[in-house]
Amino acid sequence: MLRTYDEEMIYRTEQRRRYFENPKYRKWSDVVTKCLDEASDGNDYAEIRDDVFFSYYLADGPLDEYDSTIVLELLDVGRTLPIDWFAFYSYFEERMNDPHNRYFGDFTTGCYGTGTSLNSKWVPHLLDNYREKLLPASYDMI
Repeated sequence: MLRTYDEEMIYRTEQRRRYFENPKYRKWSDVVTKCLDEASDGNDYAEIRDDVFFSYYLADGPLDEYDSTIVLELLDVGRTLPIDWFAFYSYFEERMNDPHNRYFGDFTTGCYGTGTSLNSKWVPHLLDNYREKLLPASYDMI
């Protein structure tokens, strides 16, 4: 059974805190504060969709041009970014393989900053395409 909206927001908050608050790496709490606007209700930490989170986290903030390729460029130099790639992959694998995830559709739309809206890339494809470049050879996706 899928989680309710409130249950999903609580669960996603716990996951993001577990994977993205290591002080040795880029923290989501620092990035999300750059993403707030007048319409924010203060719950953006969890409410930002996973496909948007993917792009914003990599870019260290919101993207000005959604039809750019900035995310692909960042993934190409990903080993130089202050990102814990093991945690990054673990988070998305957990989200994509969760049968109770209310928002699995976040993984079937193109990510911001990965091309034009007609050819943008999905999170699962990006994770697959960059795994060997960003993770040690011993890491295996579920």
